[in-house]
Amino acid sequence: MAEKLFREGKITARGFNDFSSSLQFMMENRPPQTPQRPDNVTIVLDRKQLHKRGGGTVENRAALVHSICHMESYAIDLSWDILVRFAILEYLPDEFLVDWFEVAIDECRHFRMLNKRLAELDSKYYYGAFPTHGGLWESSIQTEHDVMLRLCILHMVHEARGLDRTPTNIKRLKDAKDNVSADVLTIILEEEISHVEKGVKWFKFCCTHLVNEERKQKGLECLTDIDEDLIIEYFHKMVKQNTSSGVLRPPFNVEARHKAGFTAKWYEPLANSEPMKPKHHQQTTIEEEEEEIIK
Repeated sequence: MAEKLFREGKITARGFNDFSSSLQFMMENRPPQTPQRPDNVTIVLDRKQLHKRGGGTVENRAALVHSICHMESYAIDLSWDILVRFAILEYLPDEFLVDWFEVAIDECRHFRMLNKRLAELDSKYYYGAFPTHGGLWESSIQTEHDVMLRLCILHMVHEARGLDRTPTNIKRLKDAKDNVSADVLTIILEEEISHVEKGVKWFKFCCTHLVNEERKQKGLECLTDIDEDLIIEYFHKMVKQNTSSGVLRPPFNVEARHKAGFTAKWYEPLANSEPMKPKHHQQTTIEEEEEEIIK
């Protein structure tokens, strides 16, 4: 019930600054591996069952808006999951909670904007009107044991890919004379930049902690600043080992990524790289997630 009300904007963030009680709640209530989905949302395994999306007909445009609305719905759950699953780690400061709570608020607003737009396109459209897939949450399950891996795959790969693909979707909608839907995506795109920025920020923080833990074991002093190139090496290794392809495909939204502090040296070497042997063989590929966004 609380989750439903939060999505609908009927409850707010009031009282969240009480970090001690928030952490106590998280320690006592571990998250489920898979959150409950709305009863009226159909999740399919075969992507061929998904509706064609894009410009042209109202139905196709509604399917496109619906697919992004579905991703925002999962993004809400992912924001809460990273909080409840990882904020209990002692080395993560209160700022970690604040950042991802702010992301959760943004994702709720995005979901409501898109769901509202569906109804504006036609009263028969709503979240659940089209079949969806669960690929994004599969990535969450595969990263539930490691906060660095979660930040890497969900926020620096999948969410950054959203920055790349949204301009294409905006153009499709504008070409179809649907400027209202295009404007909604434009607003969301600008706010999603800060989400990727938070992913990069906390990946760096966690990587610094990891390096210093390794130094402690060797009897070496901890470092305040770690060479960014070393952190980028960790990112590259994680992408190669934990995705089926290990490759990031262009085109990239260079401007948006740069605003997020996600400069070319983070991702361009992965555009033409050879993948390492994946650690997990049943993972959803990055390419599949891309296809879902732009189809």
